[in-house]
Amino acid sequence: MSWKSDIRVVVGLDFGTTYSGFTYAHISDDNQFVTNDRWPGELGQLKTNTVIQYDEHYKNVETWGYPALSKRPNKKKKNKKGARPIELFKLHLGNLFDDLKPELPVDYKKAITDYLREIGGLIKDMVTTHWSGIESLEK
Repeated sequence: MSWKSDIRVVVGLDFGTTYSGFTYAHISDDNQFVTNDRWPGELGQLKTNTVIQYDEHYKNVETWGYPALSKRPNKKKKNKKGARPIELFKLHLGNLFDDLKPELPVDYKKAITDYLREIGGLIKDMVTTHWSGIESLEK
C-alpha cells in the first residue's frame, strides 16, 4: 500500500509575514474547500495575525495570532515584567539585509517553529472536527 492511499485531507497553509491562514479539503469531495474562519479570540476572519506571545522568559508560548496583539503590555508601566509580542519574524527567511530584519528576543527559527506548531494544532482540531471519521493527522 503506498503512502498516497493514506492521504485523505489536503491542507493549504498561507504562512504570511503579517497574516496567516489555511484552507483544507477532503480528497473525496472535489468541490468542497473549507477556508478557516475560526481563530482563537476572533471569528469570521479568514486570516489571523502572524504574531506569537511568550512568557516573560521567552520559553513557552502563551498565545498566538490576534490574542497575542490584544495583550500588548502597557508602555507607561516601565517596570512591568512580561514579554512583548513577536512579529515580522518571517522576514528572517528572506534575502533582506540584516539591518532591515527586526531584532527579536528569540531566535527566528524558534519563533517560526513555535508559530507553525500552534497553527498546526488548530489545523488538526479543525479538520478532525469537520470530518469526525479522521482519527489521526500525525503523518
